Amino acid sequence: GHGARRTLVCGLCLTEREFLRVVCPGCAEEQFERLPVYTSDAFPHVRIDACEACRRYLKDVDLTKDGHPVPIVDDIATVSLDLWARDRGYARLRANILAL
Repeated sequence: GHGARRTLVCGLCLTEREFLRVVCPGCAEEQFERLPVYTSDAFPHVRIDACEACRRYLKDVDLTKDGHPVPIVDDIATVSLDLWARDRGYARLRANILAL
């Protein structure tokens, strides 16, 4: 009821797996109110999915808004979102292999 199917892709090994839509992959927080989503007008198909419980985040590339992005490449192209999240006290859940 809160959006499309969600798959997670590991930025290090590129393994993909299905994951529940409204659950933090870091700590399993399920309270919708504690899982804020941040967006930017500059990147309408990419957002920050954060967790107030563990203060971690991941970057979500929404292929329902634009089916052409390559998530691994768009992850690097939107590094400004990572900087924004870090400035607000969030830590990234996993690194991207290209960003090491």
